[in-house]
Parts: sequence; C-alpha cells; structure tokens
Amino acid sequence: MEIPLTMTALAAGWAVVVFGAAMQAATGLGAGLIMVPLMLMVDPVLVPGPLMLSALSLNSLMVYRGRDYVDLRAFWPIVVGMIGGGLLAWPLVAYLRGPETQVVFGMMLLVAVAVSLGGWSPQMTGRNMIVAGVVSAFMGTTAAIGGPILALLFQRRSGPEMRAALAALYLAGTLIILAILYQGGRLGWPELQAGGLLIPGWLAGYWLAGPMAKRLDAGYTRIVVLTIAGVSAVLLVARGVRAFWGVLG
Repeated sequence: MEIPLTMTALAAGWAVVVFGAAMQAATGLGAGLIMVPLMLMVDPVLVPGPLMLSALSLNSLMVYRGRDYVDLRAFWPIVVGMIGGGLLAWPLVAYLRGPETQVVFGMMLLVAVAVSLGGWSPQMTGRNMIVAGVVSAFMGTTAAIGGPILALLFQRRSGPEMRAALAALYLAGTLIILAILYQGGRLGWPELQAGGLLIPGWLAGYWLAGPMAKRLDAGYTRIVVLTIAGVSAVLLVARGVRAFWGVLG
C-alpha cells in the first residue's frame, strides 16, 4: 500500500518537524504542541501515527545525551501512571474526540499554569507522579497533547534534568500510545513509511537546538516551559471552540 503523501506535503512536514524538534530538544517541551495543529493543516495522514513514530528518533537521542540526568525514581511511577492512563483512554478514545473534550483539557491546563505562575509547583510524591502519568497518557491519547502536565511536574528542575526526564517519559509514553493505535487499527505499514520519511526533520531540529539550550540553561527554562504550556492550553481551547461552532454551523 502506498502512502497518500505528496512531495509538497512532505516538504511542509519537514519544515514543521524541524521547528518543533528544535523547540523540544532545547526546552524538553513543545514538539507536539507546535506540530500537531500544523501537521493537521499540512496533511492529516501524518497525525498521529507517523508523527509519533518519527519522534522516537529525537527522544532516543535526547535520552542518550541526558542519560546521566534521568531520575529513575521519578521515571517508573510516572510510567506506571501512563500505562493506566493509556488503558483508561483505550476504550474511550472513540468517544472523546469532540470539541468539548479539548476545551475541558485546555481549561484544566490553563488553571495549572496559572497556579504555577503564582509560585506553586506539585511535589514529586509517588501519588503526584502516578497521577501525572495517568493524565498525560490520557490527554496524549485523546487530545494529542500530554507533555505539559509532565513539564509542570518537573518545572523546578534544571534545564538538562528537565530535558532528560521528559525525553525518557516521552519515549515510554509514545511506545504505549503507539501500541494502543496499533490495536485500534490506526497504525500500519503506510504510517510506518510516512514516519520514516519525517525522521530527517527530527535529526535536523536536534542539531539546531544546541545554541538555544545553552541560552535557556542560563535561568530561563522554567518561564519558557510555562509559556509554552500556557500557549498550548489556549490553542487547545481555541481548537475545541472552533470545532464546536463548526458543528453548530
């Protein structure tokens, strides 16, 4: 089966991936938030399977680069939560694609960002880590945006620690979600081909991120992460409202 992807769509997809990958490699957050809406405009066939498959290349590189910073004590409880969130979303994914779901998730994220800007950040307790994993996987499977929840949990960590932790969790979470997509018949050979074609964009973004990461590590990582999380929440709400009015229209 051939992939339904034109050269124009592929070139546009590469451009989106390079930008999103550079943001994620520099901050630990942003690829999905930036790329999912843009990729849907480029060609819906690229979301979610091909985009998530190709993202494994960036996350693997980031985990290897930051392997000395990965906190395994936080990693495993969150992964357990991710498995639970993925299993919870599996039977519900067909029913939670409506605009009202995106609005609810976006509002929840906005509240979390506002509280964090006020000086509060969640403690790294076992319960909080499991809950963050559940919410992240659930939102990632149903709304394609699960990273900000994890970023809020690690917002007080240094730049290298945050990037390594999030990359390791994204790698695990992506594998969980891909398994769910495969079982649901939404991941096959065409998606694998399209994902392979996007990998050069991820590698280029990784290479470009070095100078950005050095500047952010000078004390700007937390505010940039909170800003990206806030923007993603607004985009999620706006996308839901737009879809809702489209349905009414």
